[in-house]
Amino acid sequence: MLTPVALAHMIMGDDAVRPHGLILCTNNYSIQDVVLLMNVLQIRYRLDCTLHLKRQNKIEYLIYIRQCYMPSLLNIVSPYMHSSMLYKLNNSLSNPSNLSKPSNRKKISVLDQVENQTIIYNSIRVAAIRLKY
Repeated sequence: MLTPVALAHMIMGDDAVRPHGLILCTNNYSIQDVVLLMNVLQIRYRLDCTLHLKRQNKIEYLIYIRQCYMPSLLNIVSPYMHSSMLYKLNNSLSNPSNLSKPSNRKKISVLDQVENQTIIYNSIRVAAIRLKY
């Protein structure tokens, strides 16, 4: 299972801060591994996340954690993060007007960055099946 220590190391080692959230760089993970990781984040840590699809030389899957979940994520991982790395989470908290309420939706959004379109699936399982190549 993904412990808070492991999640903190994942964020410190390789992630991308966005103005409205955080992207976990799971570029070389299989779709099955990304879905498993998303399930752990959603079930164990109650972090709503979406799957982003990136197509360049090869298909890559990224996990996006929305800004409204940054306070929860900060509480989970900050005791295990080096102080020089806390900016990765604090930058997402710097604009509280962008913090929207978490939704209770059971759907998953997948962003295709090449086609610049978002596809909504009813579940992570359905998304994983449809995105298998």
